[in-house]
Amino acid sequence: LLAPQTPCRARPRTRVRASFVDLAPELPGPLVAALRERNIVAPTPIQEAAVGPLLGGASAMLAAETGSGKSVAFLLPTVARLEALDAGGDVAAAVLVLAPTRELALQLAADAAAIVGDESKVQLLVVGAATTADALKAARVVVATPKEALDAFSAYKVLGKKAAAFGAVVLDEVDALLPPKKKDYRSAGTKKRAAQTGKKKKQLTEKRQAANSPAEDVVRFVVKANPRPELQVVAASATASRATRDSLRSVLRQDPYGRWSEAPLDLFRVGEAEAEQKSRSVVVPSCVAHRYATVEKGASLDVTMRRVAKAAEALSPTSALVFLSAASGFTVKDAVSSLDKAGVPAEPLHSALNLDKRAQKDAAPGPTDLRAVLDGGHARVAGSFAAAASGAASAAAPVFVTFEDSARGLHFDGVDAVFSVGLPATPASYLHVAGRTGRRLGGETRPGTVVTVLPPKAVPILESWSNQLGDVAFDEL
Repeated sequence: LLAPQTPCRARPRTRVRASFVDLAPELPGPLVAALRERNIVAPTPIQEAAVGPLLGGASAMLAAETGSGKSVAFLLPTVARLEALDAGGDVAAAVLVLAPTRELALQLAADAAAIVGDESKVQLLVVGAATTADALKAARVVVATPKEALDAFSAYKVLGKKAAAFGAVVLDEVDALLPPKKKDYRSAGTKKRAAQTGKKKKQLTEKRQAANSPAEDVVRFVVKANPRPELQVVAASATASRATRDSLRSVLRQDPYGRWSEAPLDLFRVGEAEAEQKSRSVVVPSCVAHRYATVEKGASLDVTMRRVAKAAEALSPTSALVFLSAASGFTVKDAVSSLDKAGVPAEPLHSALNLDKRAQKDAAPGPTDLRAVLDGGHARVAGSFAAAASGAASAAAPVFVTFEDSARGLHFDGVDAVFSVGLPATPASYLHVAGRTGRRLGGETRPGTVVTVLPPKAVPILESWSNQLGDVAFDEL
């Protein structure tokens, strides 16, 4: 799960150091050893760019392609700083990591546990996880989804003390955590007529647009509660835009201690050579092939899934993911059933990751045993993909199905193919879906294919995204 990613094309303009020790000699030996145990020795370009400054306490935004090793780039230095930040109180210094989905939060918790070396020092605040005041007090890393973090701040008084001891706040997939607020560009006359005909509805809409996102509220709470001059804020995403950076800056400008009033956030951007030349922040890795298959508009679920099955038969992947776009209108449960009928063994990703709500109802109260979750969750899914990629798995290895929004940040080794059912919402959404394949397995980067199943009239829209994704070519399957 922690394996850093490298793109298929070399970056001749980027010099990468031979090891993390060369990159940052002050890194604690146990953390370097934890990386070495997972065969992570040489830093990736984003790690090369970011680890040193973050270890020095900089606040920054990391922009790099999917699979580039951003999680290690922000976890390693922020965890390494904690020992120096301990004040000797009864609450240990810690890192707060926010993620937009439970799936990503669980994976980040696994990464953090591997780096910290003690699973009990990593606490999850997500739907279905349980914790205690004592566990939070001793935690070195707290990984949370924003709404659950806000609830926990209210439920656990110790978490208020913990907020004052945070050494860093990390926002992974920051553009999903801090979506830009909608602006009302209507003329004064139009607004007046709208107020006269639907004043109450308009007021509700304006209230929703003005409300802060839960992640924004979490950051505001921590920044206000934490007077440490050493507090750093780190954001990361493959698709963070200027608007995202502006949103984060606007939150930090309200810091009562003035820590970010003058010094802007550093930006560490790493992309392929072509992306750098064209001023793009990121592109889809070059080893990913882009295909599409058509179904008639309004086609039934069974017809659509038979088309997915036919595409899978043509590609013969040993491991695959299926993402359902909002445009498809299908549910994961129904898609799994339909794929099974079409002869493709399938399983909901949230069930495979032990995130099924019905199973959680019978869970024993108390702190979540992270190892038990991982043994039955990410470790099993990642192991299935790794075994399939090595040829050890049977042809009946399941296809995991989830929604498009769950694609962000997830890493599993050896995914041969990704199927997007329906046109993704935006080019950025497509990038996150496509980025689940073409990733590193062991010491090599494994090529992959993404297939978008969509109506014929939507194909021109997909093809119009080519330039934004790095001049990729879409071929019909």
